[in-house]
Amino acid sequence: MKPAFLLGLALALCATAPAASISVPLFGPGFECQKSVVPGGCATSPTYLWVNGDYIGQTETGTPLASANQIILSLDYINRLNPSQSQTYDVVVNGTAVGNFTIPGLNDSLQYTVTDSFDFSPIAGPDFTVLFQITSPTTPGGLGSIGWEHGVESSIFTLSDEGGAQTPEPGTFALMLAPALAGVWALRRRKR
Repeated sequence: MKPAFLLGLALALCATAPAASISVPLFGPGFECQKSVVPGGCATSPTYLWVNGDYIGQTETGTPLASANQIILSLDYINRLNPSQSQTYDVVVNGTAVGNFTIPGLNDSLQYTVTDSFDFSPIAGPDFTVLFQITSPTTPGGLGSIGWEHGVESSIFTLSDEGGAQTPEPGTFALMLAPALAGVWALRRRKR
């Protein structure tokens, strides 16, 4: 093989794009919500939740991801939960709980953001339903709730096949392969 060809191959492998990811807003078609006490009360933002089992989420179909093994959260909420209370939510991807987070009550009606990420075993795509479901006991009447923002520029999650991947990305693979290719090239030069 010619050195120019080997160099070109190494550069092409290094220039390959990293693993795929998609960012999905909680908004529009595919928005999911369950409010047991006030059915149909999900149309306005923020949507206030306080009952065990209720959720907000999004279904995204036909994504470019064959599977996902990481989710990154940036979820906006209004805290109207009494300081004596907290709410715990499971992060559920295609029916599998992949993590959870807890929000302490502050009852200050200010906006906050849940920022977290979870790596998990690959879950098959290309269609994904992601839910944020209350797993803590129902908040007693009069002790408040958490209001989830869902709109064009509010709550977003990102699914990817990057976190914890077992197969190296093409660029990483090229970097691991480059010394071996250089060695082969040097041996071929020495034989001439």
